[in-house]
Amino acid sequence: MVLRRKQNLVRAHTDDSTGKVKRISRNPKVRIAPSYFRGKPKAEYIDARAELETSPEIIEKYHSKIYKKTASKQL
Repeated sequence: MVLRRKQNLVRAHTDDSTGKVKRISRNPKVRIAPSYFRGKPKAEYIDARAELETSPEIIEKYHSKIYKKTASKQL
């Protein structure tokens, strides 16, 4: 999962067949916390609300930003 934070908004990208996406489509209430690579939380959880984004334009814009960021790190 890829996460990006901007102000009070956290954007996450994951495959649409994952359990996370299926659960959020049924119940948008989530708890989030920064974590280590294996998932162990580094801090307290906070309550939040998730929204699934399905607009092709917004998804493409997000993918292009992620690609630019990763491509520049590889140079």
